[in-house]
Amino acid sequence: MIVEVLRCLVAGLGVDPDDENTVVGLASVGATSLAWRNSPLEDWHACPYRRISQGEMMRASVATTRLVRDLIHTRLPGVSRVTNTVGDGSVAATSLFDAAGRVIADPQRRLPDGRRLVELAPSPAHFGVFAAHVRECARWWTVLAAEHGLEPVLWMLACTGGARCQRWWSTPWWPARVEEFVRRLGDPARWDDPLIMAHLDELSAPRDAADHDELRRRLLAGPDRLSAAGAEYCLLAGLGDGALAARPLIDRRAYSEIMSVLDPETPAEPRWQVNCALSGLGQGAATP
Repeated sequence: MIVEVLRCLVAGLGVDPDDENTVVGLASVGATSLAWRNSPLEDWHACPYRRISQGEMMRASVATTRLVRDLIHTRLPGVSRVTNTVGDGSVAATSLFDAAGRVIADPQRRLPDGRRLVELAPSPAHFGVFAAHVRECARWWTVLAAEHGLEPVLWMLACTGGARCQRWWSTPWWPARVEEFVRRLGDPARWDDPLIMAHLDELSAPRDAADHDELRRRLLAGPDRLSAAGAEYCLLAGLGDGALAARPLIDRRAYSEIMSVLDPETPAEPRWQVNCALSGLGQGAATP
């Protein structure tokens, strides 16, 4: 029953559940959202610390998503070949999610702005809280896979990515968002909003965002390929705006029910993360 419902939820996003590349891309977005973006890191980003700007947060989130996505592709022989049997999936899941947790919380990992991850934290104690959060997420996903199999957990993470992060790089909707964004840079009247059009006239594009063809190429490859100024410019110019592309909806009740089956005894912190995911269903999501 769990597998069938999850397949339907993934398909409801317009994604083939057996499309390995798309499922892995969305699952990496979901995992990064839960373990990285919606974590104690948010406090470092917001007041009073302000340790990382919006543009740098986008670049760092994309770089983290890329690491998780590459790790899943490397560790799995293929999503469609991972069985739903507990014994067959649990060893692979433990290896995969442990590795994902280590990658996400590696204190020596270099962020796109050149800082080591540990240097982003306001203090060693803050970093310790963040690392503990990431470990708990990895442990939680491993427990779920041991009970239900690895593939359902990847689908669950894909549903989370599809429900909450439809404006992120590595989702199937990113290319359409980039195309429309670049078109509106060339023709601001497409916004049909005088205030936005006037705002765009005041912006000055940095060198790596001045040529629209090159900007399109970099954005499709990943916003972490932009400079800090280029990333900030794109956000100010509307890259994260909800009007850029239509977003598929996911069945809120079905997702809530399947999560209650998959996660009947989750500790408080991961359960809070699930509730955050549920609260965003059908309401769009922020750009990383």
